[in-house]
Amino acid sequence: MLSDFFHITDVFTIEIDNRIEAFFIYSIIDKEDTYLLNVTYNYDFAKYGLGVMLYYHSIENLIKRGIKKVYLGGGHYDYKKNSKAKI
Repeated sequence: MLSDFFHITDVFTIEIDNRIEAFFIYSIIDKEDTYLLNVTYNYDFAKYGLGVMLYYHSIENLIKRGIKKVYLGGGHYDYKKNSKAKI
């Protein structure tokens, strides 16, 4: 999946009891654009919304840093619909 174009630049995590239970991996391309490369979370914690919480936290952080476009890739996932992402 990673190529000369995509490099991991940022990883956002949630840790519970010293274990990473959710992460989002981004590749910042330039001062305004980034790609979301990978997302995962422990489904045992799904009812607590770890993935959604980390998604919004990471987007907020990227916006504060001047990122204007986040490319989320394909798929019709609820988090994209709920955040009004363009597909």
